[in-house]
Parts: sequence; structure tokens; C-alpha cells
Amino acid sequence: MSRTLPPTSTSFQQTMKEIRINLNKSISRKISKAVEMDPSLDMEALLKDIVESYPKRLSTAEEDYRIGILKKARDESQRNEKRPVSQAQHQPISSTVLDVLRDKQDQTEDTLSLLRAGLPSLIDSGRCLHSLASRQIIQLTHKIVLKVSPISSVGESHLLNYLIEHTSIPVPTPLGHVTIGHLSYLFVTYIPGDTLKTRWSDMSIQQNITITNSLDEMLKEMRRICHAEGAPLGTLCPPHVCKHLVRALSISQPDIRTVASFHDFLLSDPYPNTSSSYLRWLRSLMKDDYRV
Repeated sequence: MSRTLPPTSTSFQQTMKEIRINLNKSISRKISKAVEMDPSLDMEALLKDIVESYPKRLSTAEEDYRIGILKKARDESQRNEKRPVSQAQHQPISSTVLDVLRDKQDQTEDTLSLLRAGLPSLIDSGRCLHSLASRQIIQLTHKIVLKVSPISSVGESHLLNYLIEHTSIPVPTPLGHVTIGHLSYLFVTYIPGDTLKTRWSDMSIQQNITITNSLDEMLKEMRRICHAEGAPLGTLCPPHVCKHLVRALSISQPDIRTVASFHDFLLSDPYPNTSSSYLRWLRSLMKDDYRV
């Protein structure tokens, strides 16, 4: 299994950029100091040593960064061992995941004990596919991926199941979800392949067009799904809330069922000192007969 973080991770790219900047500055200082001490030095030998050691120093920094991410996720999992599981945010864990945990423990235990005992070592030996802020996506095995985040992923699990049931769009299959302490753990199947970001520039124009058309069809297929009249808007699972980021993250009361109520919600958290007449004018610009 590769021990290297993929270069598609935004946080990885930013970190490596900062590492290269610091490394380049260090090398520049080293060259300047060497020339100052001996203006007649053999520059070729000095540069050869720098060129030969440069890739190794970058590789070491990359590995240290990857290990740090996995250690952070593992340590957080260990700190949560004695915290209660939120039953409201729990979905059955697939036997595919439990079998891997049992292999790690070499014994049969209840689900929660298996997670607490086996998950840290699985995370530690996994491959980080993506990391941003306090979220990590880690490939645990050739079949299983784990998403760790500080907010519940139960809605994402429901959404994946909904897409599987109502569309032909290829998506990962949920393998279970559990919240321990304040961390959410979502297990899904691993779909091998490269990201478009890494492949796009190497594709032919015809391949670019084919991919674009394929994505267009996926979006059209989702948009053809009609919202059931009277059903709550927002998340597919209880408590059925809507969210927006107009100013900051705002979450609605449960069970918004009409477009009009949704528009009211969008204006329910205005900037301080916003006049009521201005809000009424904004609201008058919003039509309430949109197709959902």
C-alpha cells in the first residue's frame, strides 16, 4: 500500500508549498554562507550535494505530514473511547467493516467494542486520501474508506442510499455510520481511480468532451427527481432541516415543507440593524412557485 498522500489534497499542496519555501530559503542561506566563507569554493560539488539531497528532504517532509494527519485522527479516536455513542446518529455497521475489525482484534465483540479497539490501528495503517481542517478521508483497506469529521455524516449516508435507489449515478455504497463523542465516522466502499484534477490535462479534447457530457447527464438525472408534495425540504433524514451560508451557517427549524417557508428562513437571520422594510423588499423579490 502506498504511504504517500495524493497531490490532489488542497491542504497537502499548501503545506508542501510552505515546506518548499522554507527549504529553498535554507538552501539559499547555505550557499550564500559557503561563498562568503570561501569565494573560490567548488560550486559544482556544493550544488550537486544540494540537488541530490533535495528530493529526499521533500519526501521526508511529505511522509512526516501524512503520518501527522493519521496520528491526529488515531489519537482523536482513542480519546473518544470512553465517550458515549449517540444512538440518534447511528446506522448499522456493515459486516464488511466488522470482519476487518475482528481480524485486527482476533476475537468477536460487540460493535462498539470492536470500533473502539480496532479503529485506531486501522486509521494508523491507512492511507490518507484527503484532509482539510478537521476532516479526513482515509482508505482503510482496498474496499473500505472512512470519513472522519466533527459534524454528523448520517445525512450523507442517507443521500448516498437515495442516489443508489433513484438514479444510475455511480456513488460509493454506505457501510455504516456512528458518532462517538463529537466525531462522526462514515464508512463507504472504495472506488478506485484518479481524480479529474490529476488526469484532465493529459486527456484529449474528445475525452474532455465525453467526461463533460457524462457529468451533464448525471446532473440532469438528479434534477429530474421530483420532490414529493408535502414532504419536508432539506435533509433526507430526521430532523429534516435546511441550511444556508448566506452570512454564516444557519440551520432551520425542522420540517420546512414549502418554498415560501424556505424563503422566509433565508431572511430569518439578517445582519444587525437591518431594517424591516428592506427585508420585506428582499422578500418581495422571491417567487414561491419554483419547482423543487
